[in-house]
Amino acid sequence: MISNNAANSPQVASLSGTGIPGPIAIAPTTISFGTVKVGSSLQKPFAITNKNSVGLTIGNILSTSSDFAPSTTCVKILNAGATCMVQVTFKPAAGGRARSGSIQIFDNAAKSPQTVKVSGTAG
Repeated sequence: MISNNAANSPQVASLSGTGIPGPIAIAPTTISFGTVKVGSSLQKPFAITNKNSVGLTIGNILSTSSDFAPSTTCVKILNAGATCMVQVTFKPAAGGRARSGSIQIFDNAAKSPQTVKVSGTAG
């Protein structure tokens, strides 16, 4: 409410909005697979924890490199305080060099997408 000397004082301004969840916790944020033979694969997990008091909407979880593939059973809405796991598979297509990339988690939290750095060497 704004009071002033205008004829229609006080004026009222209605406000509304929708909040978005704050940052979420991801652990670990870096995964090293070491050396993996071409033709085989290795999986390693990371956790997504919703540290907010409201549900977190999880969208796509994507890789920036074809040598690393994420899979998850995370639900679309992660309840407040809940944790879910993402498995990352490193399956090098060709040998002899280091590979790196990232897994991106698209959600409605602040600073989306969240990123997990991944690396490994094709043996």
